[in-house]
Amino acid sequence: WMDANLPVLDCSPVSAVIEAGGGWGMMDVAPNPFASQLRVSGPERFDLRLTNALGEVVWQAFDQKKSTTIDTEMLLPGCYWLTGTSDGRTWSRLVI
Repeated sequence: WMDANLPVLDCSPVSAVIEAGGGWGMMDVAPNPFASQLRVSGPERFDLRLTNALGEVVWQAFDQKKSTTIDTEMLLPGCYWLTGTSDGRTWSRLVI
């Protein structure tokens, strides 16, 4: 049984993402959209998780210190959720 009213996730090519209000809490992510690397900088220590549109974890790292670079060459083109956690606070960001 299929419901024709299900929302469709559009992951078509994007040339730029502009954020209203700028910033992402205590973490910065660049570039977005990304090609071969994604740079993340944040608080003193943080955990990161990157999940695909199906909710599958495709990359994760724990106890990162101030910044990290994610090698994204192994990822298929599409939309991903980057989730960061530090001191009990969690942020999520759509990256393309």
